[in-house]
Amino acid sequence: MKDLIVSPLPLLTRGIKALLLSQFFSVFADNALLFFILAQLKAALYPDWSQPILQVVFVFNLYYISAFCGTNSRLFC
Repeated sequence: MKDLIVSPLPLLTRGIKALLLSQFFSVFADNALLFFILAQLKAALYPDWSQPILQVVFVFNLYYISAFCGTNSRLFC
């Protein structure tokens, strides 16, 4: 058993790099859209002190909805 040498596969293969890049751009677009919507809402309807409250509401709703409407859940979606 000690003579068995397994050569490790490279961690960052071409497929993994593509997956990481696509995940990065997806999260970047989601956050850009979130901050754009927050800025528009704050400018149009709400005072300056309400931005942290709006952020908490949007992020909470994102996680709450994703728990019930994820890929394995068929409760609401």
